[in-house]
Amino acid sequence: MANKAPVEVVAFDIDGVLVEPKFATVLPGLLNRPPSEIAEFFGGPFKQCLLGRADLLGELPVVLRNWEWQGSVEQFVELWFGVESNVNQAMLAFADTLRANGIRCILASTQERHRARSLEALLGVGTRFERAFFSCDVGFQKLNPEFFTAIANMMSLPPIRFGLIDDVAANVESAQSLGWRGAVFRIGGNVESVAEALGVQFAEI
Repeated sequence: MANKAPVEVVAFDIDGVLVEPKFATVLPGLLNRPPSEIAEFFGGPFKQCLLGRADLLGELPVVLRNWEWQGSVEQFVELWFGVESNVNQAMLAFADTLRANGIRCILASTQERHRARSLEALLGVGTRFERAFFSCDVGFQKLNPEFFTAIANMMSLPPIRFGLIDDVAANVESAQSLGWRGAVFRIGGNVESVAEALGVQFAEI
């Protein structure tokens, strides 16, 4: 049966929805390293950072030496976070519109701790977005339904009151398996289709 309950909270993914992710494509050229070598880090040690089990600043020194990075760890992180700070203004405006109509907006994203804190400031957690839920704090990535269960429990609301906007269909399906509404959206997509999938009357907003 379709979820007909009104959505009270909309959770926004970050990379691919609110922020354009491109560091992984920029990095091989910047370092003059093959993409496969870069992928070894992001598919290996970095995953532990995403779950809050390792610290990025502790993992980077070794890999940066292997990549022959000439700057400091801090300079690398500053470059990384700077490259991935191009905000999708259309989706921010959509969040503002939802809030103006009484729908609560939160962030829900797979992130390591340091970028998570940077994104909180960039996207306005506490003002535009009520709260932020990151994998490094929750202990699960979004593909795991436990991520969404944790959010619902912490916000003391049933799953049917939540909607998710994410650029990964599998993440949306994971949330939907618990009763969330969901919309797959990628930067450049149609915001009106997102509103329709979440059951939001966009024309009235």
